[in-house]
Amino acid sequence: MVTEIKKNIMKTSLLVALFFVCFILCSCNETVKKNPVDKGLINTSQVNMFNDIAMENAIVTQRTLYPYHFINGSEKLNELGNRDVSILIGHLKEYPGQLNLRQGETPISIYQARVAYVSQQLQDAGIDMEKVSIVDDMAGGSGMSTDDVVEIHKADQKVRTERRGKAPAFFQQER
Repeated sequence: MVTEIKKNIMKTSLLVALFFVCFILCSCNETVKKNPVDKGLINTSQVNMFNDIAMENAIVTQRTLYPYHFINGSEKLNELGNRDVSILIGHLKEYPGQLNLRQGETPISIYQARVAYVSQQLQDAGIDMEKVSIVDDMAGGSGMSTDDVVEIHKADQKVRTERRGKAPAFFQQER
């Protein structure tokens, strides 16, 4: 008898729970119909997400802070500088290395204060400063001097000439 009552209570509870689930699902359907999804908003969000990823990749690739990342005449970062430094912090935690901080036309005293400020920001974020160097260099490195490029070009032409036996007419010098 007791088990029969328990079975009836279980059946009734199950039916009530099923009723509430159906009721909730029907209510949700009405809400969706009243508030349709704005596909334009979703597309815009996806485009913004991809742009953000591309922007972060560019910031990480350059690893460079310019004078426009700072409040004019100050060592403190502006909004753009704070955003870029936070992205660089995320990268430098896993992949330490060189961070370029361009001096440009900034007076040396302010530039040194900026280096100290950025160093402190990185250190406060948990980055081992023994593994990071802050230098006044260009994104991608300092490049090559024109003299070096000319010498490489001459050496390349010499190798090409030796391989072919003689240089094309436009490379031959008149004697």
